[in-house]
Amino acid sequence: MTPGSVVGGARATIRRIGSAGSFEIAVFDGGFDPVSVIGRSGDSIEVAIKEVGGATIRTIGLRVAAMQAPVVVRTQPPPRKRDHPLNAAIVVVFDEPIAGSSESPGSVRLLRGQTEVSGSARFLDPSLDANHVSMAFVPDAPLAAGVTYKLVVTTQIRDLTGDALAMPDTVEFTTGASVIGPPAPIQTSPDSRLLLYGVGATDQVTVTVRDAAGNQLVDQPVTWSSSDSSGLAVSPSGRLTALALGFYTVTASVGGGGPTDFLFVGVIAPPLPPASVKAYPDSATLLPQTRILLGAFFQDAQGNYLGGNSFTWRSTSVGVATVDSAGWVTAVSPGTAGIIATGAGLSDTATVTVTETVRFQSVSAGPVLTCAVSTAGAAYCWPYFTAGQTGSVGYTVPQTGPGLITAGLVFATVDAGGTGDLNDHACGVTNGAEVYCWGQNGYGQLGNGATNSIAWTPTLVGGLS
Repeated sequence: MTPGSVVGGARATIRRIGSAGSFEIAVFDGGFDPVSVIGRSGDSIEVAIKEVGGATIRTIGLRVAAMQAPVVVRTQPPPRKRDHPLNAAIVVVFDEPIAGSSESPGSVRLLRGQTEVSGSARFLDPSLDANHVSMAFVPDAPLAAGVTYKLVVTTQIRDLTGDALAMPDTVEFTTGASVIGPPAPIQTSPDSRLLLYGVGATDQVTVTVRDAAGNQLVDQPVTWSSSDSSGLAVSPSGRLTALALGFYTVTASVGGGGPTDFLFVGVIAPPLPPASVKAYPDSATLLPQTRILLGAFFQDAQGNYLGGNSFTWRSTSVGVATVDSAGWVTAVSPGTAGIIATGAGLSDTATVTVTETVRFQSVSAGPVLTCAVSTAGAAYCWPYFTAGQTGSVGYTVPQTGPGLITAGLVFATVDAGGTGDLNDHACGVTNGAEVYCWGQNGYGQLGNGATNSIAWTPTLVGGLS
């Protein structure tokens, strides 16, 4: 997550939608570097950002994409920094692992005016970045004080599939006169607990070493160790391998006797085999020629989420709605169609209703979504089911056109949220003078007395008259 994305964020809880398992990481400067999440294309990921006091201030829904070009998440120094220490590392962090061929002349450059600064681009020590999501530019000579430099990240950068950087990135910064300090206390990522399912399961743990001023240190390798290497092995690069069921402690230490942090890891029995398929959302109402992306996952006999992306899709009525191999449903004409997801011999059906063309009497366009009220008083919102703004039942679902809010409510007006951090919700007043809100609630904007919840469907706001 790009720095500055969530002002005031201190920690992030990350989980797959439908899964009870989650892990926490530290939020630094309103964002965090890429972390490894076990999932498949089409899975939905929820990221809940919490403030220092523990209250959730923002929840973000993401869909795991099949493939995309790499992009720059952050740089050290950030754009327009004015006092970069003379010997501080120059680091570029990407949103996915980068191919070894990117460690070549010209992939990352440094300019002083129009003059090339002699140096080289290299990956960080494996103990700091085993996945190669970061690169450092190392000048051959110290930088000059009080000088403006330009960092250039070129399309020579490629990911593991050979895709080039989506677009070049340029960052200007100015050096100060200070130098970096010794390592400050460190935090592993994940930094609290981690579960591995079954013997043989693996996962990657990382550490970012910084000084007290927040400068990233790339010349401070980390030593990893396990409380019981016969049950949980940890490689020099922080790769965990489960060897026996149990609970273990992983220790990360900087240098000899430097800062240390601990991570608690549980190796538990793997989940049961798939017993059913869950298609989501359960139902959707579309206007003709609009589209919605459906998803599906496997569940065990207890209803626990198992993930999965090997599903085929078909429509029971292609004259009403069609569906492609990725789950994109296109509304054709008024009527009702069942959209069936099938995998491993198991199936589930989502109901798609296509209505007649709707006339709107009012429209409210917010920063994140747009909502409208039809002449019949029905509320519609679009374009994306992220934090439940459009009444989706707890899942992140993209939609290209208006989506009907829960049927049965007749609205006089609907407003599509505010600005800044208050833009992921909507509220409406019904003809009966009742107020309903839905969506994000990190600041209590839904009026339900909570500040750490999401309303996936319209919720009545009490105490108003």
